[in-house]
Amino acid sequence: MNKKGVTTIFIILGIVMLIIFFFVFFASDQLSDAFSTNVVETWETFEDVSKFEETMEDCLEENAQIALITLGLQGGYINLNNYIEIEGNRISYDEFTLDTMENEISTYLLNNLERNCNYGQDVSELESVDTEIQRTRVEISTNWDLEIIDQEAQPPTAQIDSDLYDIYGFVEQVRANPIVTPLNTNFTVEVTTDYDKYVYFVTADEYLFMFGI
Repeated sequence: MNKKGVTTIFIILGIVMLIIFFFVFFASDQLSDAFSTNVVETWETFEDVSKFEETMEDCLEENAQIALITLGLQGGYINLNNYIEIEGNRISYDEFTLDTMENEISTYLLNNLERNCNYGQDVSELESVDTEIQRTRVEISTNWDLEIIDQEAQPPTAQIDSDLYDIYGFVEQVRANPIVTPLNTNFTVEVTTDYDKYVYFVTADEYLFMFGI
């Protein structure tokens, strides 16, 4: 083979190697950019922090609803001590107040939120839950030390429409006279004496609150 042929082969090989080099460099650069963009969009953008907060609030509200339903079905308590059984339901006959109901809801959430909510990220331990039964709603706030990479996420809160405040006012009227059902109530009320206690079934919209005296 003459020198001209050898030179041509080396030129062709050089061109091929340059093409391969630029292709690999370009592909690596594109892959690096794509990965970097993915990290930013997944962890560090405001939109994803907001989505994370929304997910936490949805889960808090779902668990708070469970707590309120259980509280109503069990006579103002979630953790029962003294109770009677009615058609498979355990109804506490311990005296309760707004404060004790708030504590029951907070305790339930404190014990269950971490287990029931899959936030998809590593979050610190839930430190506290505060519940306040207001005139037309129940307000719940939580205390987490939340952080996604270098951005803080606000701890979730929930505001749930509820007649629990007025229901408790009805309970106080009944305690004054367990036999007579007050007439000035907007609730549907049924009472039975088929058990050792007077048992009241109070329905506000679709919320059922049962208690024994």
